[in-house]
Amino acid sequence: RFRGNISAVKQIISSRSIDAVVGVGGYVCPPAFLAAKQAKIPLIVHEANAKPGMANRLGARLTTSGRVGITFPDTQLRNSTLVGMPMPTEITDLNRGDEGQRAAFRADLGLRDDSPVLVVTGGSSGAQKI
Repeated sequence: RFRGNISAVKQIISSRSIDAVVGVGGYVCPPAFLAAKQAKIPLIVHEANAKPGMANRLGARLTTSGRVGITFPDTQLRNSTLVGMPMPTEITDLNRGDEGQRAAFRADLGLRDDSPVLVVTGGSSGAQKI
């Protein structure tokens, strides 16, 4: 089954003239990483977690320096470069000091102005602990 998945990805790479494979981890990435390597096309990996998963560790071994991005400076991953977390400008351009903007967002979410707001997010292994 795993070899079949690699073959299927290689077929997609060939039939669609794919120029590169970009992976962010997870169970679907290893066949794509291996297919990219076999097809001799660039492989780019982004690790968003502090502790790399198995798929991205494989991808980092299969690609070259400068093609592995990490979010956190202490993340140990071969061939990696600190690039941070890609985020939409709607988030990065927020003015946290703009009270009018804060009030508008609270109203959109149905939150009272006098209530504290706690945002909890988790992904990968962190989600299991939450």
